[in-house]
Amino acid sequence: MRHFLAVVAILVSACADAGDVDTHEAEVSPELGKDDAASEITVRAGETTLWVNKAVALREGPNGREFVLRGRTSRTLTDGRGFIFDDVYGDFTKKSPRVFELTWPLSTARSLVDGVDQFIGMSFTHSSSRPDNLTARTVVRPRLGEFTGSSKIYLVAELQPVIVAGTVMYRITGRTYGANTGIRLVVDNVDVGSVTRVDSQAFTIDLEPNVALAYIANGVDLQVIADFTTGGVDKHGKLALSIKKLGMTAGDVEAVWPPGVCATTTKSCLEALPDSALDLGGCGEAVKVNACANQIGAVFVDDVSFTAKLHAAGQQLATPAARTDANALVGTDRADQWLYAAEQHVNSHLERMFGRWFLGASTRDAQLDLAVTRGFDYAYARPFDAVEPHEPVPGDAAAMRHVAADAVLAELARMDLVHSEFSRSLEQLVSQYRARHLESIKAFRETITAEPYMTTKNVYVGDWLGVYTEVVIDRATGHVEYTLVEID
Repeated sequence: MRHFLAVVAILVSACADAGDVDTHEAEVSPELGKDDAASEITVRAGETTLWVNKAVALREGPNGREFVLRGRTSRTLTDGRGFIFDDVYGDFTKKSPRVFELTWPLSTARSLVDGVDQFIGMSFTHSSSRPDNLTARTVVRPRLGEFTGSSKIYLVAELQPVIVAGTVMYRITGRTYGANTGIRLVVDNVDVGSVTRVDSQAFTIDLEPNVALAYIANGVDLQVIADFTTGGVDKHGKLALSIKKLGMTAGDVEAVWPPGVCATTTKSCLEALPDSALDLGGCGEAVKVNACANQIGAVFVDDVSFTAKLHAAGQQLATPAARTDANALVGTDRADQWLYAAEQHVNSHLERMFGRWFLGASTRDAQLDLAVTRGFDYAYARPFDAVEPHEPVPGDAAAMRHVAADAVLAELARMDLVHSEFSRSLEQLVSQYRARHLESIKAFRETITAEPYMTTKNVYVGDWLGVYTEVVIDRATGHVEYTLVEID
């Protein structure tokens, strides 16, 4: 694939009451190339030139970390403001007569990164021959840079915000030179992102926006690993924010860049998809796809659908079967706490779905059911995120068994099972083998007999999903000495 970067300048004539008004737009290619070294992007309209730094920098501000867009003009500024149509967005500061900055606290930058039209209103010293007011539009993208590693992996520099399962995801697009057998994105030795192998060479990796923003804020190294029959190779990069589009006009900003327009091509693309479609990235970027949500018969996660699923989950937790599970998992004395916590986990997962939209009601309901399942899986896998473990009681055999069972659960929650012989997360394993998981923990909690170890310790030996599991407890204090779940 040829690496190139083009800055495309498009001169558009717009009609205003006062006569013809020039609107100038420039767009940065999503690819990486030699022109990437250019630090600024430039437009000219109303006999005025605007230069903006392509990099949206991150720095420490007076109220915490903030993103900063820096620009300069060919004329003297008198004032300015940042806005998204009717809403103020971004803090405008004039740094010198012709230099300005627009800043956003890290905590409020999500809309910017999603790709909204960010406007900058600028006022200039009065001129009889040039407009006193101009409006710039910027569109920002997460962008990969600082690449190192194998040339067998190619990554498109720009991440595209897309709609997947009713919400925005930031998509990395790439390919390998030669057929790969697998793709992974790794951060700090942990697999992250949602990987899709489009074919034997092409792939995409979707990141949740809050995760991507954290990677940007912390300068995290992203490692893409491609496996081949001959072995694996990797490529490294870092995420930052960068200008995707820059435009400027002296005309009516809503006429030049109309808000919330559902393009005919986007609408037609969405209408051609089956109701079951979750990945809408093929129909365009998230902002444009979202603009069509109310025009294609989409269904939303609203109060009614949310409440119905939460109520059904509550009824499930009220059954004798759920009580039996709770007794096995955390003990009869902690069962009520766990049942309440499990409902809260479900509620939390459902809340993340609120406001999402789908192409069909059955698809929406299936995704809500999946959220409920994930809430239950988390509760079964990590019960002590919300329930207090048992206190050690020296000399009490039943208390020691509870402590041993709790220790196994704590050890499992700590372990990296994805990079073990299981190759799956704890939640995935517990979801697939829930009965065996409960059986293993129940045995430690109720039936396993302590074996003397040395002269001062008890050892409890069992298994978890068929894996040798051992807990050693100091007999005098009742505290756990160590826990072993023997997974390769």
